[in-house]
Amino acid sequence: MEFELYEYEDKQVRITDVNFKVWVGFVDMYTSELDDPNGIETISIIPNGTTGRTVSFAETDISAIEVLETLELATENRQLQPA
Repeated sequence: MEFELYEYEDKQVRITDVNFKVWVGFVDMYTSELDDPNGIETISIIPNGTTGRTVSFAETDISAIEVLETLELATENRQLQPA
């Protein structure tokens, strides 16, 4: 699935990765495929409930992403069961 990851920069998001783990946090950096050494778009989020720690996701590691209109106060990320 292809995403336009630049659209999520500076937004609160919920990401489901390809391992069905759900991450909620603030997107603090976007890297285009032109600037990434592997040629893949990436974003980095600061997960809710952490301070300053970032987690990076290549576009190929994301199965779903959505902008959250309200702040989810999840203090831990969770694992979904495959459908």
